[in-house]
Amino acid sequence: MPTGTLHAVILAGGTGTRFWPLSRALMPKQLLRIVGDRSMLALTLERAKALVPEGRIWVVTTCSQAGEISRELRSLCLPEVRVLKEPEGRNTAAAIGLAAVHVLAADPEAILAVFPADHHIRDPKRFLDLIRKARQVASE
Repeated sequence: MPTGTLHAVILAGGTGTRFWPLSRALMPKQLLRIVGDRSMLALTLERAKALVPEGRIWVVTTCSQAGEISRELRSLCLPEVRVLKEPEGRNTAAAIGLAAVHVLAADPEAILAVFPADHHIRDPKRFLDLIRKARQVASE
């Protein structure tokens, strides 16, 4: 039986300059409804919730976007999702490092699954199956 608890880390700090003028500093791409009637973040959270309990989901964002991200979480009735604010945006690796420090402090046996908040996943069932298989490999 695999060991190690899976945690989902969602990267939601980008501004999405390619989506300008739709995406702006206070309306980042992850909050846009590009595919369907829900935000990219909401779709990512839905996939994460299929893998882990709400309390093991961590959203990394910038200080300037944290308010909007928190409002989105409240509108989705996800009070246990944790929001980590980057002191200063330093791109993907630093955001993952910040999450790793916090997750490992809470759960030293954690396995991280990192998801950008702005990806379109055409086949969510297959995607989730692959993440479950990856978690099994990581635990070994």
